[in-house]
Amino acid sequence: MCLLSAWLWEAWPQEGETFTQAQQRFQTQTTEAGLSLFSDFFLVAMGVCMTAALPAAFMVWRGRDGDNPDGPSQGIRGEGD
Repeated sequence: MCLLSAWLWEAWPQEGETFTQAQQRFQTQTTEAGLSLFSDFFLVAMGVCMTAALPAAFMVWRGRDGDNPDGPSQGIRGEGD
C-alpha cells in the first residue's frame, strides 16, 4: 500500500510543470503500470500451465503402460494399443 501511495503522490504536477504535462505523465505511468501487471499475470499463468503439463504428461504415459489391471489402455483417439 505504501508503494501505491508513493506512486500516486507523483501524479501531482511537479515544480515547473503544467497541468497538461502532468496529466500526460500520469497517463503514461498508468499505462505502463497496467501493461506490466498484465504481463506479470501472463507469466504466472504460463508457469502454472507448464507445471500442470508435467503431471498430465505423466498420466498419459502411465495410461499407455501395460500395467493397467482394468484391461488394455487406450490411446488418445480411443484405439487400443
